[in-house]
Amino acid sequence: MSDNVRVLPRINPETTASAVLAAVRAGGHLVFAWSITTDRCSWFDPPAGKVLGHAASALISRDALLALVHPDDLLSVRLATEALQREPGTPVAVQLRVRAADGQWRCVETRGCLLPPSANEYGEGRFAGSLLDITERKRTESQLAIGALMLETIYDAVLVTGADGAIRWANSAAASLLGMPIATLTGRALAEFSADSRERQLELNQEIRDTVARSGLWRGRVSNVAAGGDPFAVDAAVCRVQGDDGELWIHVRRDLRERMQLQQAELAAARIEQQRLGKQLNESLSQELTAASLLLRGLGRQLPVDTSEPVLEIERILRNSISQCRQLAQGISPFVLGEHGFAIAMQSLGKWAEQQGADKVSVAVTHVAGTIDGDAAHLVHRVAQEVVTEVCATETGASIDIRVWQEGTHICASITDDVVRADVARTEQKELMLAYRAESLGATIDTVALANGGRRIILQIPDRAATTAARRFAASA
Repeated sequence: MSDNVRVLPRINPETTASAVLAAVRAGGHLVFAWSITTDRCSWFDPPAGKVLGHAASALISRDALLALVHPDDLLSVRLATEALQREPGTPVAVQLRVRAADGQWRCVETRGCLLPPSANEYGEGRFAGSLLDITERKRTESQLAIGALMLETIYDAVLVTGADGAIRWANSAAASLLGMPIATLTGRALAEFSADSRERQLELNQEIRDTVARSGLWRGRVSNVAAGGDPFAVDAAVCRVQGDDGELWIHVRRDLRERMQLQQAELAAARIEQQRLGKQLNESLSQELTAASLLLRGLGRQLPVDTSEPVLEIERILRNSISQCRQLAQGISPFVLGEHGFAIAMQSLGKWAEQQGADKVSVAVTHVAGTIDGDAAHLVHRVAQEVVTEVCATETGASIDIRVWQEGTHICASITDDVVRADVARTEQKELMLAYRAESLGATIDTVALANGGRRIILQIPDRAATTAARRFAASA
């Protein structure tokens, strides 16, 4: 039998006809009766004497009714008729597309049953039924079906939780993200898949509730953990809707692991190129300039005093060019990390800042933090270098404080200055670029405005992204 045809439970014969008719009309149904003997259809009180815009008097025969049915739905009519004939007295429902008077196709549901001659006062076979326009309902069902399909097929993970935080629904992307089948996810607390501490979860939940209450949507980054896996960051959005059985929370999460891997690859490639350019400037151009400077110095000593001054002036210009070239080389790439180590590179950066006019520069690197290398060392040095370069270019006589230490499972760094920045937009753009660099390693950067107008940048790199000498020794043991 077609999905559009359904056999319904029998009607209680003790229910009075008038009560049934009133109830059916109250539900928006158009009530009719069709005489099999005379092939006449009678409509009971259709609104304004019309049925879907047609005059009720024009729809009095079976052929007139069938002429309005969509050709693809005539099979459903035949199946419904066969079901009525097999079980007289048993109600049957069928959904059809019918052409309205304006030429548009409307979806209707007709319900009724076949009454034998002995079961009605007319002494003839009659079909008693009702007609209900369900076009809007079908349109809504279609939109919901499309929405459900989109939620199921999109790349982002979508989860619906109740007020208690238990997962009510999840799409396939959510199952993949959390490492569990959808059936297993249902009923579990979403908090089980958070890598944050209990205190941080409570703080974040309150932040989400306050933001959603204020603006309707919360966006941010949360630390996720899949079944049996390591923590990883996801971009998240949360909103609240009112369901039939209380409030529901919709969580959309986007996995950042692939994006971070791409960022790491891009930064690694850029760093290699920077190192190549930096070394080329330092080893090739600086050496050529140094050789020229030495030759001019020797030449100046051989010339009479009255003719050697221009040569010595050229030699002085070359010395300045060598200094600028080396500073440029280090600015392009902290290549000294691989040659002398992180701690010495940070001290060298402090000395460079003093040469550029900074009044007071302090650099403190703890012993353990001073042994980091690889991406973590480059990130800390690069962030400090960006800040120092900006400070020195903005104001002379500035104070800069750089500290690097290990705290628990993180390598931490703070760079503090007392410079008041006039170009806020440019400063924010630079901070955004620094955050982009940190994000590639799963690190975080926070900027704190100070009372003196300066700022403090705090960098935290997770243990898994920072390799120290102690960990390298432990791994090789």
